[in-house]
Amino acid sequence: MTKLAYLPAKEISMSLTQETTITRAHREWWKRPDDERYLTLSDLHGATLARTEASEVMTLTNQSLLARGSADPGGELYLVTEDLGTLDPTHWSLGQLATISRTPAKWIREVATVPTGPAIAAHAINLGLRHLAQREEVQVMSQPIIPGSPRHELRCIVGPDYGRIYDHEVVHAVMDANEDGRWHVPAASYQAKNPKRATTLYASDRDVFIFLVDEKNPVSVQVEGSVRNLFRGFMVWNSEVGHHTFGFMTFLYDFVCDNRTVWGAREVKEISIKHTKNAPDRFAREVRPMLRAYAEASVVDVEARLERAARMRVGTSDEEVIDWLRKHDFTKKEGEAIVRTAKVEEGGARTVWELVNGGTALARAIPHNDDRVLLEKRVSGLLRAAA
Repeated sequence: MTKLAYLPAKEISMSLTQETTITRAHREWWKRPDDERYLTLSDLHGATLARTEASEVMTLTNQSLLARGSADPGGELYLVTEDLGTLDPTHWSLGQLATISRTPAKWIREVATVPTGPAIAAHAINLGLRHLAQREEVQVMSQPIIPGSPRHELRCIVGPDYGRIYDHEVVHAVMDANEDGRWHVPAASYQAKNPKRATTLYASDRDVFIFLVDEKNPVSVQVEGSVRNLFRGFMVWNSEVGHHTFGFMTFLYDFVCDNRTVWGAREVKEISIKHTKNAPDRFAREVRPMLRAYAEASVVDVEARLERAARMRVGTSDEEVIDWLRKHDFTKKEGEAIVRTAKVEEGGARTVWELVNGGTALARAIPHNDDRVLLEKRVSGLLRAAA
């Protein structure tokens, strides 16, 4: 399995002895309407690419934006620009506009429902843009409401240094990594009758989400004579309009149920990239190769790494083991506690596997959640010593 630690980004690691349930795909599955569900990566790529090709991105000054609103309750609230014409905000972009103009989004939406409300909301936005906004420029992304129409939908309004990773680029990267077709939507009992309900390929006007697994090539993990068959999976998500960061999660798991909950997940690793100025370059330079390497890694490679972690002896005495732990940033007191707990839990404290088990058991006894998670993360990092 490809290690994610070299990326200067958020990482969450979990040892093989830690088992968790991943519900992110379930939440996506539960909330997505049919028009946000796609049956193939090709269809998903076509939809996200068409959306991008229809969009226009331009950096404008705050002074060039003028909000207008009708006097009727529940009437129109829109932006007028010299370069792009009339822009109708979506629910999402109206919230961004409110943030930039430092006007409460909830107040704007509520006041727009009363007589003269849209006009009042527009006036507040204009005041905010000219006198309260922290930046003098904004980056606007829009697309025609109807092809050829002079009126556009405001897809997003962000800071001028927003580094956009496009949704279609993310989908294309997954397609490139899946040339052999190994990765697919997790099986479901109703898949043949209702494939759209079963799919885990999603895109809306503000994001894209992909969940794929390799169910035909189980990973046999051998520990202390017992064998556990696990499978590999990954999730990728992104938003080109600033709804959330780019994310990539990999894991081993026991099974995926019909509602797309992942059970028995282990070796969970996650990275995220904020859409800062350097984000597009980082995605091309770091994430694309990493995604391909993970997707193409053979089951033999994964099994070999896990077995090395289980078998690798780090010392012949408690003192040598504690010295090894100290070289991996554990204090002497922590090392002694891990060795002591490993002997109770595993009957020994000589291999990486025994120490990870001991450290994980030790963490479970910590009452404060933050301290417990921190120790679990440090302990799970010992597995990398066998890579």
